[in-house]
Formats: sequence, C-alpha cells, structure tokens
Amino acid sequence: MISLEDFFDRIQYQIKNKLPYTIYKKADENVLHSILQNDNKLYRVKNYSESGFIFSLFDNERINPIIIPLSNAKPFSTFFIPSEAYDKSAMIINEPFHFPLRKVDYMELLNKALNEIKTGDMQKVVVSRTEKVDLKEDSIITIFKKLANTYTGAFVYLWYHPKVGTWMGATPETLFKINDSEFNTMALAGTQPFQGSMEVEWGEKEIMEQQLVVDDIVNKLNSEEFNLQISSRYTVRAGNILHLRTDIKGTLPDSNLNIGELVNSLHPTPAVCGLPAEEAKKFILKNEGYNRKYYTGYLGELNIPDFKIKNEDDLLLDEIENEELDESTNKKSDLYVNLRCMEIVGHKAVLYVGGGITKDSDAEKEWEETVNKTKVMKKVLF
Repeated sequence: MISLEDFFDRIQYQIKNKLPYTIYKKADENVLHSILQNDNKLYRVKNYSESGFIFSLFDNERINPIIIPLSNAKPFSTFFIPSEAYDKSAMIINEPFHFPLRKVDYMELLNKALNEIKTGDMQKVVVSRTEKVDLKEDSIITIFKKLANTYTGAFVYLWYHPKVGTWMGATPETLFKINDSEFNTMALAGTQPFQGSMEVEWGEKEIMEQQLVVDDIVNKLNSEEFNLQISSRYTVRAGNILHLRTDIKGTLPDSNLNIGELVNSLHPTPAVCGLPAEEAKKFILKNEGYNRKYYTGYLGELNIPDFKIKNEDDLLLDEIENEELDESTNKKSDLYVNLRCMEIVGHKAVLYVGGGITKDSDAEKEWEETVNKTKVMKKVLF
C-alpha cells in the first residue's frame, strides 16, 4: 500500500517525463487507482482481450480505442478520503456571460434537429457544443483532487497521453460492467436541475426520452439467453443535475463472448447519439460543426484482474506484478460513457456538453440545460 503523497509523486514523474497515465476513482469508493505507462507509445485495442485502461472516440468506426496496457505499465492504488464532508455539488456559482453568437449558433442547430425529427425518420438526436474556459489553476493534479472531492458519486478520471492530450471528467453513466459472466448496464436520460430535493415531477418529454433509451438497449440485448432483469425507473443525481435511470442486468450466454461485440451493440447509446442510431449519428457528424473527439466515447477498465480491497493491509493493484495470474483469475471490465468532461488545451479547458432532442423539445430550454451541465466542470475551475 503506497501513501497518497507517494501516489501523486509518481503521477508527477509521469507528467515531468511526458509519459501516459490515468488516475480514476469509481463512484462511492474511497480508493484512487492509477495505471502508469512505461513508454510514450500509442497502443490500441486489437480484439478486446487485452488488459488495461481504454479510451475511445465517439466516432470509433475507423479507429480502435487507445489502451494503456497492463503489460507495459505499472498500476498503483491508494486510499482517498474526501477532505470535506459537505456536498460541494450544491454550491451556486456565478455564471460567466455567454457570448450571443454561441447561443445563436446552438439554437440554430437545435431547430435544425427539431425539424429533422418532425420531417424525417429520427425519433431522437443528441446535439452538443463546446465552451472554452480560462484555467485559474495551473496544477492539473489540484483540479483533479477538487473533482474527486466534489463528485464522489461519479466515475472521476484524469487521462493523459503526449500524442493525444489531457482529458478529465466526472461521468454518471455506465456503458456496462462485466464480472465473470454477469453484466450490468443502465439507461440514463432526461434532465432537470437539482433544486434541493430528489422528489420531483418529470414531464412527458423526459419520460419518453428515457424510455426510448430503455427500449433500445433491451431490443439490442433481447434474448432469453441473456436473462435480462430490468428495474423500475428512478431519479438519480449527478452534481447539480437530476436524471431518470433504469438498471438492466443479465448473464452472458458465453463467458468467452468478445467484449468488442457488446461494445459495438451498445455504443453509441441513444443517450449520447439518438434513435435510430445510424441516422442520428449521420446528423451529428454533418451538422454539429466540430469534432467531439473523446466526448461521448467510452473509457475505463478492460479485463482488469479482480483483487478485493477491504483495508490497508489487503492486496492492491500495485502488487499485481508480484502475482502469478492464470486463465482462472477473474477479471472485470468497467466501461463508462465519457460525459461531463473537459479537454485541457494549454491554459484553457474545453468543456463538452449536449442534450437529447425529441419532437417535444423546446429549443430555449435545451440551451438552458446545456448551461446547467457546464456547471459540473466549472465548479472545480472557478
């Protein structure tokens, strides 16, 4: 078990030497994980049998995800206790002035999406935008610590590769989790601001939008072999935002199922692309007017050996290299949708934000929704 100070000293070594690394913390856990690559080579997933941390583009049809492979990296873990007991996510921040042109452009995109839905075959499309913010804090590690302290209920990460750049985020959405032959996924959609209570009313537009996501996932995985179990719809909180969520779990019919097949079935989800997926994706790539890059892609652990962490004396990931792993070692895959994220470019943070559009959407409200969503990242920047 390494100390928190030693943990971040090793990260600083990676930063100084421009070597790839990732730091991450899972929702409601008090453990920080890191995987530190030994060289600066850009590795890519070949067949999803590899072990490591993967990072995928939204539009991944022509290029496979990047991986920081355990075969050429050192994993470390340490305990991380949030330093402040109160919930920072409820804080009110002063919203900077939005340049009129930014809103005008996005409203034009929203209205174009609404028109396409009303006249074409799309039921839903997720359109997005970026917003640049000046960094007041030079230390990327300090920003990450603020993120981990603030959003304890999200998957929080910091990822860097010298040939790609630096990304950071706190995402509430799981693509899927696999443990042995069991898998879990979720349908997350619908948005309204958190105003002090989880007991809220949801409109028909938000309920329909979320049900579209549920139906799409179930249709893609609909087989008696999967033994699907579907929860009731319920409200969850992600910082200053509320969403509707349904949990879906099942059993893989073949323990040797190629994870890539499951990825291709679920990505991109209706929550980040739309329905039908092919038409929605075409609309996005043609009309958004910028490259999403890794926003609304997926990231996380791929085939990581399952070591239980119960207390400071237990085996941690930093001891993997001393363990003899064989084919019987249970491995887990935890993949997340890259939402509520930002890209660090020089002394600026590029925030990525979007929302789902259906026939009942109101363009002005959709704009305000993106404004609320940017506050997730702005809370750790201002």
